Amino acid sequence: MNKMVILACIIVSIMMAILISIAPEQNSIYEELGARTTRLLDTIIKLLGVLALLKYLFTEKNETA
Repeated sequence: MNKMVILACIIVSIMMAILISIAPEQNSIYEELGARTTRLLDTIIKLLGVLALLKYLFTEKNETA
């Protein structure tokens, strides 16, 4: 997957979490989906941060002097 597909997936996940979190009823299925989607989104963002840190730490820099 290229960067645009990954970016589109992240944006769609964020928009779904926002739309579901503004559900009108308390204790509705939409509220439960919103809570689960928010937890999933938090986990995905943390994993992306860890992957970015690992990539930064372990990729070789090609510096020519």
